[in-house]
Parts: sequence; C-alpha cells; structure tokens
Amino acid sequence: MLNYSTQLPIGEAVVKKVLSSNRATYKQTIQEGQYELLAYVAYHKQIIQNDEYRKLLFNNCVLEYRYWDEEGEAQKWYDVHPLIRGISEFKVALQALPSGN
Repeated sequence: MLNYSTQLPIGEAVVKKVLSSNRATYKQTIQEGQYELLAYVAYHKQIIQNDEYRKLLFNNCVLEYRYWDEEGEAQKWYDVHPLIRGISEFKVALQALPSGN
C-alpha cells in the first residue's frame, strides 16, 4: 500500500485502489471456463483432484485451510481468494449454480 501513499494512516481511497488493483491481477490470472470451477469451490468448499483445480490452488485463486477436528485428525477445506468474490464473472458463475448460490 505504501506504493500508493506515503501518508499514515492509510486512507480508505488508497485501500480501495489497492484492492481494485489486486483484484485486476487475479482477473488476468483466471482463464476462460475457470469461473465455473471457482464457483464450485466456493459452494462446496472442496476441490476435485485434477490439474485444473491444482492450477487454481497453485496460483492462489483457491486457498486451502486446515484445522484439527474433535478426534485430533487433520482436516482441510477450500475456498476462493476473497478478492475473487468481487469479480463480476465469478458472481455470474456462482449464481448459475443449480442451487442459485
């Protein structure tokens, strides 16, 4: 953020500019047809073990979260990067899911 402002505290306009810039970077990373995959992840909180989902995971469009369950076993779930939720193509893909979510 300091590339956009040298004054502290950092103002709301600067934060919005940084978020918009980073969201645009993610938008350039996502290829045609991947918004539907991202919508699947956002709804089901899981990925399918194939190259397309691994690409999204490795470029941080999909994030993996880990936790310990009640029995002490390691568990994980997935979700899209929060900045992607603001991309219009993602919102359309999410709304197109059969459940409408």
